[in-house]
Amino acid sequence: MKNGNLIPFGIKNDTGSIIDIFEAEQGNDCDCKCPSCNTPLQARKGDDRAWHFAHQSASAFKQTSKECAYSYFVSVRFMIKQLAEKSFSLLTPSLKSVYVSHHPLLGHKITTPLDVASPTLLYVKKARLEESFLGYITDFIFSVGEYDVVVIVSYEGRPFPLIERLDVPEHIGILNIDISEMPNLFVESKLQGEAYLSILKKYLQESEIGKIWYHHPRYRLAQDIVKLKLSQNGKTTSKEYQCKLCQRLWQGDVNLIQHCPHCK
Repeated sequence: MKNGNLIPFGIKNDTGSIIDIFEAEQGNDCDCKCPSCNTPLQARKGDDRAWHFAHQSASAFKQTSKECAYSYFVSVRFMIKQLAEKSFSLLTPSLKSVYVSHHPLLGHKITTPLDVASPTLLYVKKARLEESFLGYITDFIFSVGEYDVVVIVSYEGRPFPLIERLDVPEHIGILNIDISEMPNLFVESKLQGEAYLSILKKYLQESEIGKIWYHHPRYRLAQDIVKLKLSQNGKTTSKEYQCKLCQRLWQGDVNLIQHCPHCK
């Protein structure tokens, strides 16, 4: 969805709030402007195609076409931020990784699965909008118990910033929502017969598509648990062997086939 002339959400001039096309009056009476370039919009609510906002004149769109190449995504991002300022439910994705260690005796790499997080439904309420974090402007930050979750919305024209993981405090989670991966609101509206805002809320609450943990506050804890298990396993799986031919003694892992290090 890169057609900047099709916009699901517009900014209401008198209130400054983001509204769904389904809430707007027809034509220029909608009294809305483009979230991307502030050009006046008109609400097109015909029967032949999906309802949408469009720039009021072709000449106005031509003047701002480069800036408005991603108006669809800009409007969706603005609506997500408006929801965050009030309240909405957000399904966060699972996070699976691996922990790479080295065998204490043989030196080869051991890869252990790392289950950091399962899909979790969180309640976002009164988030802090556009707060600075490590020099970057976030979309919003909300709190879950003792943790803070930083949310950054991205799409092709707004890539996720290059944040250095080593600089992130342990109690901070960083969640990227790539809305270029989310279902197309215009298509879903036709299929489901629902307003765009309803479909967006459903996506945020029920789908893992496009949602990626860049940093999870429990990642280091999950690593420590795996390290402890590997350490405990290492103490119980190692034993002393003696070669029947040359009588050489060595320590070896009971889970591996052993060969004498001296005479093989």
